[in-house]
Amino acid sequence: MSKAIAWSYSRLTKFETCPRQYYELMVAKNYFEPEGEHMKYGKEVHKALELRVDKKKRLPMHLTHLEPIADKLASASGEKLVEQRLAVDAQFQPTDFFAPDVKIRAIIDLAIVNPPNAVLVDYKTGKKISDDFTQLKLAAAMFMLHDERVHTCQMMYYWTKHKKPTTQGFARAQMPAVWAEFLPRAKRLEKAHAREEFPATPNGLCKRFCVVKSCPYHGS
Repeated sequence: MSKAIAWSYSRLTKFETCPRQYYELMVAKNYFEPEGEHMKYGKEVHKALELRVDKKKRLPMHLTHLEPIADKLASASGEKLVEQRLAVDAQFQPTDFFAPDVKIRAIIDLAIVNPPNAVLVDYKTGKKISDDFTQLKLAAAMFMLHDERVHTCQMMYYWTKHKKPTTQGFARAQMPAVWAEFLPRAKRLEKAHAREEFPATPNGLCKRFCVVKSCPYHGS
């Protein structure tokens, strides 16, 4: 397999968690992950907030607790871009999300653009487990490749269960550090594809959360 492999934050982290599971789900497609209640809820929340901010459509009754943040985002000044699909090629040039030459992909739930500044929002529907902004740093760097007018971003995770945001700033000058972190990780992914080596890596997900039943660690 000499073909370059397109990657995203989620694809890369899935590979790093367990190469065997990554291969079975995303390459061979021998298994698929069923859409559980948490995933269904997450999709529902994302869609409802997208329509509220972009189309001013009312939130469903059971999600009205999110109206304060939805109203704040919808009322903010600036160009609002919802569900932005971003992609670049190997030369870090913007390309179509499904282009043959795509190298890196990212999706931003909401961008509010006031050049030279922007706010990038990622809705999180699970439990707040950390203040790690690595995922949004990649998204911010990708966004800046697509919009040269933007030089600073406020990155925001909005934790819907807690009704609280966590924020951090990002500047264009930080982009090289993002690539310095991610490109070696992506290289390991490409090497695994080239060698067709995807070893099983036992971890805390094996016992209850892995669908790859052919793995020797499944259920352990």
